Amino acid sequence: MIRALLLTLALCAFPERQQEVDPALRAAVDRFFAMQVSEDVDGYLALWSRTAERPQVHQLRSIFDAGDDTFLDLEITRAAIDGTSARVRLAVTRVRTALNSTNPDGSPRWFSSRLQFSLSYVQEAGEWKILREGSPVEELALALIESPDASRRARLLETETDLVNSRLVDAIGRRADQLAQRNQFKSALGVYERALEVARTLGDRKSEGQMLQNVANSHYFLRDLPTALAVYEKRLALERSTGNDDGVASALMGIGTIRYTIHEYTAALAAYRGALAIQEGLNEEALVATTLISTGNVQYVQGDFEGAIADYKRAEVLKRKYFDLGGAAMALEALGRTYAAQGDYAAALVAFSGVLDESRKRKDPRRQASALQNIGDTHFRLANLDAARSSYDESRQHFETLGDLANAGRVWQGTAVTELLSGRLALAESAYGKSIAACTSATPSSDAECIARALVGLGFAQAAQERYDDAIASYRKSIAAFELLKGVEAAARARIGLAEALSGKEQYAAAVTQAIEARQTAVVLEADDLLWRALLAQARAQRKLGKKEEALGAARAAVAAVQRMAAEALQRPGHAVPRDTTAAFATAGVLQAEAGDAAAAWSTAEDMRAHALRAAVATNERDIARGMDDSERTAERTMAAEITALFAQRDREKGLPKPDAARLAKLDASLEDATARRNVAQGQLFTRLPDLRAWRGLAAAATLDEIKALVDSGTSLVQFVLDERDLLVLTAEASADGVIPRAYLVPVRRQVVAERVARAMEPASLADAEAWRHASTDLLKLLPEPVLAQLSGARKVIVIPDDMLWRVPFEALASGAGLVGDQATIVYAASITSLVRAPQPQAAAPALNVLVAAAPEIPPGVVETLKTTAPSWVLRPAEAAQTEAARLAATVVEGSGLVVTGKDATEEAVRAGAVTAPFLHIAAPFRINAASPMFSPILLARTDAGVTVQPSHNGILEVRELPNAELASRVVVFSDPAAMSMREAAAALPTLQWVLRAGGIETLIVRRWGSDEAATTGLLAGFYERLRSGAAPVDALRATRSAARKAGAPPQVWAGWLLIGLK
Repeated sequence: MIRALLLTLALCAFPERQQEVDPALRAAVDRFFAMQVSEDVDGYLALWSRTAERPQVHQLRSIFDAGDDTFLDLEITRAAIDGTSARVRLAVTRVRTALNSTNPDGSPRWFSSRLQFSLSYVQEAGEWKILREGSPVEELALALIESPDASRRARLLETETDLVNSRLVDAIGRRADQLAQRNQFKSALGVYERALEVARTLGDRKSEGQMLQNVANSHYFLRDLPTALAVYEKRLALERSTGNDDGVASALMGIGTIRYTIHEYTAALAAYRGALAIQEGLNEEALVATTLISTGNVQYVQGDFEGAIADYKRAEVLKRKYFDLGGAAMALEALGRTYAAQGDYAAALVAFSGVLDESRKRKDPRRQASALQNIGDTHFRLANLDAARSSYDESRQHFETLGDLANAGRVWQGTAVTELLSGRLALAESAYGKSIAACTSATPSSDAECIARALVGLGFAQAAQERYDDAIASYRKSIAAFELLKGVEAAARARIGLAEALSGKEQYAAAVTQAIEARQTAVVLEADDLLWRALLAQARAQRKLGKKEEALGAARAAVAAVQRMAAEALQRPGHAVPRDTTAAFATAGVLQAEAGDAAAAWSTAEDMRAHALRAAVATNERDIARGMDDSERTAERTMAAEITALFAQRDREKGLPKPDAARLAKLDASLEDATARRNVAQGQLFTRLPDLRAWRGLAAAATLDEIKALVDSGTSLVQFVLDERDLLVLTAEASADGVIPRAYLVPVRRQVVAERVARAMEPASLADAEAWRHASTDLLKLLPEPVLAQLSGARKVIVIPDDMLWRVPFEALASGAGLVGDQATIVYAASITSLVRAPQPQAAAPALNVLVAAAPEIPPGVVETLKTTAPSWVLRPAEAAQTEAARLAATVVEGSGLVVTGKDATEEAVRAGAVTAPFLHIAAPFRINAASPMFSPILLARTDAGVTVQPSHNGILEVRELPNAELASRVVVFSDPAAMSMREAAAALPTLQWVLRAGGIETLIVRRWGSDEAATTGLLAGFYERLRSGAAPVDALRATRSAARKAGAPPQVWAGWLLIGLK
């Protein structure tokens, strides 16, 4: 009864002062409220125009189910008909009976409110139908948006003074927001400008600032960056004048984003940090988290990885605090990218795995796919090939489920490269084929670039299987595809692959033609990385044609191109040339040797090793800072960031369709100035710390004349250089006239050498002396007779291996009835340069004082992480390391050293002990990181396993930390049998040795493989006893090996110990 009465009142009781309204229009208004009262969904929807955005059925039912409405005192304050359209403005009292809420006495609760409505109508089939519904403010906002005439907009504001306030600005802004959310930024910009106009008319400075931000944002998304920057700066000035810190921070964020986008990184970082300081002061931690991601991004591109890592880590913590898991995943993804760029691939894997976990919780398949792809890429770099393959497969399946075949095709290429590295060439070829199929089927159109790149990979896989006709066809298709895409450089790179395939087919003249065409493209593009590769392909083909002089000329030109790249990299902080650039030196050395110029071949080999060292340390050279103070490190970082930003700006300008010559000239001038200032600062630094230049790999390569200081009548040098199809063996002996260099060539493929080494190093071969003599026969075939005679006849031989040859125990190779090591002391060196350029060791031999770190209690979390980051690393049983430590403690260390084990074997303890102990024996888990040697970890105990600590005391002592530590240690022994278990770890030994040498460690002894632990412990005890008796490490190790061999121990026990260093 009550409801019926209210309904009657709602429809009949109107004040007498209402405006006269067309009866048909009035009836339409009445029906609008009547259908709401009756909760008639279909009837309500029938009131709307066919062209209107009508409410959804579920929305109406939700509103109607929440309560019963009646409407009283309906007052039409304005009604206007314009042809077939009409607008009605009204006020009405709504009385709502809440269905889910009652008064204390149990009666229904009523809520009453006075509402303002504006209804727009259009005539359809003679009836008034609703086009829009909203408030009067919304109606005015729409009228202002739709009016292109500024004078008409002014009149609207003058006639609606009661509606002209901040709510009107907000109403216009909401309309613009809707357009922006649909990526209709051009339309949104016009509407935001209407809102800005109203805000200025009102004199509402706060609203004006907000609309300026939105206008600038729109210009940014429309890529009108200069205008966006100008508008952000207007807002900044406005907000500073009114003292609105929140607005200042927002404007600074916008300015920082524009500066970052145009590669003005120093200015971007300053803007972001200005915003961050304000947000910190206002305690706006949610905003702080977002800004920290931005500051991290800038520092990442500047090469300030430590700064970026710190900001990303804090951003992640704050994002989680405020339950922004998507933001936390974003911070983790950036963290993983930074770790990967730094070379800390294990940490990158942890970060990317965190992204994967978050995306699984949020059921975000696209981010899962991306995270898995990043995980696959990182596993590939770490040579965790099974894990890489698995991650790629799962990533691809997600992309396929999403229908994103283009990205699925790209992931297939990751799988293909993994199979190539695994030696599974047919599977690699199949994966490239599937990549082509996926990218061809991509929608809305095929991905031509993806197809072209897959064709290059397909050609490589086919050539590796010596199916040269197929490879040639694939490369030709890729060239045609890249040319259609106007990918000039990519097409030229494919031509180099074609040249190699043609050489495999023995079509050498055609190969030279393709290589020359690629070379000409490189010259036009001024692309030295393309140039040296083209020249190398040309040189190899010309050699096969018998054009030796032309081939040597091309190889020398390739070396020159690489050296230009290296010189340019010196001016780009943290920039390293590709590691495979050493191939240019190797081929040049082979051709010089073939031409009979052994001296030139020696010089080229040393240039190659000096170049390789610099390439290995360049990215993280600032980690080698021994002797620098904080102000010098800060200044170095600042100058590096400035130059990085200038290079980025210049590269961006050059990449534009029509580069601005004046801007380029200005950038070049700025670069020249910044580089000059940095060079002066570096010169002053290296004058104060002369050793630092060498430690960072900046010393010149050793010359042949400098070898004289290393050889005498009883000492010889043997150096190996592996090219793709040749093994170059270089020797040097003393003579009355100086040094006699010789060069020998062994025609053998690199892959064949790798296979021979792998077979000889199998446990079964090493387990018995006769089995080893038989298995090592193939290795002996790699040594020319004069070289084998030199190895056997000298008193001391300095051996400089290359790549996998570091795994070969040359002292254990057969020589007549005995072994090479019976007559000669074999000492290994990374290069002649590493011997003559490093500061000379102290003359006096240190007294035996040994720090032994063994069997640490590694936190379970670290062990679990290793299962993900290094699945092939088998941790040594703690019992074996404890037994080793106990034996050394009983026979050697007592009274002259310290043993730390278990929970006491902490990073702090090792650092403290190494300050006074000249000998450091590491029986804790250690493995060379082949992907990034400076990040090779020693796993130790942590003082507080559950507490966040500084990286320098986190229980993982990385090799890169040692150059800056205060160490007295001059000899280090790594007894972990897993030390060289990572794929390609052998090739990383020169870098490892050099970084340790920068920390003061003169002699490195490392275990190549595992063996009987009891026998190994006995051998180590004998080694230290001989050291106690006064023997030098090299002599003590040789004598210990000899004794073990005479006692019947197999090569597995005594031949696996590798010593690098002369003392």
